[in-house]
Amino acid sequence: MNMFNKFFLNIILCVGISTAVFADDPAVSFTSADINPAFNVTFSNSAGGFVLGYKFTLTESVRVTQLGYYDDFGDGLLGSHEVGLYAVDGSLLTSATINPGDTLDEVFRYTAITPIDLAAGDYVLSGVAGYDPGNPVDKYTHDPFSSTFDPRFAFIENRVLGGQGNTLTFLTDADTEMDPILTFGWYGPNLKLVEVPEPGTMLTLAGMSALVFGARSKKRRKAT
Repeated sequence: MNMFNKFFLNIILCVGISTAVFADDPAVSFTSADINPAFNVTFSNSAGGFVLGYKFTLTESVRVTQLGYYDDFGDGLLGSHEVGLYAVDGSLLTSATINPGDTLDEVFRYTAITPIDLAAGDYVLSGVAGYDPGNPVDKYTHDPFSSTFDPRFAFIENRVLGGQGNTLTFLTDADTEMDPILTFGWYGPNLKLVEVPEPGTMLTLAGMSALVFGARSKKRRKAT
C-alpha cells in the first residue's frame, strides 16, 4: 500500500473517531408502543392542508445534523414532507424534504442536512402534513404515553395552521394550539443534534490520526 493510500485510510480513521464522539441524537424520542391511538389521526385534507410543529428552546449551543418527519408506526410514509427550522423572527435557517425511503429511527424518518450550529435560545420547527384531496395522507400524533427529550432541548408549545396546502410555513405565536390536552406535539417534524465540536477536540482527533500514520510509517521503515 502506497503512502497516499495509507494517509487516506488514516483520514477515514479520524472521521470515524469523530463520528463516534459526536453521535447525533433525536430532540424527541418515542416508539410505536408509546403512541396513543386516540391521538394518531389525520385531517389534513379536510383542513385544507396544514403545517404543524412546535416552538422549543435550546439550553446550550448545538449542531443540527438531520431533519425528520413522523412515520405512523414506522410502516412507511404515503408521501414526502418538507420540514423547516426557523428563528423566532421567521427567518428560515434550514429545510429538507423527508421522503418515504429515508432512514427510519424509532417512528421518525430522517434526512441529513448541511450541519447548522444553533446558539442557545428559542426556535420553531414546522412540517408539512400533506394535502392530497380524495386520497389518504400521513397521520400525525401528539402526547405519546412516554417520550424523552434531549437534555439540551426543551419543548415550549404546539404550533398548527390549516389551509396551507403543501406549502411550508413559519408558525407564529398566534398559531398556538390552545387545547390543553395537546401537551407535547405535533409530530410532525423532528430533528437530530450533536454537541458543537470545539476546535481543540478536532485538533486532538487530527493529532491522533497523525500519530497513527507516523507510527505506521516508522514501523515500515524499520521493517525495510
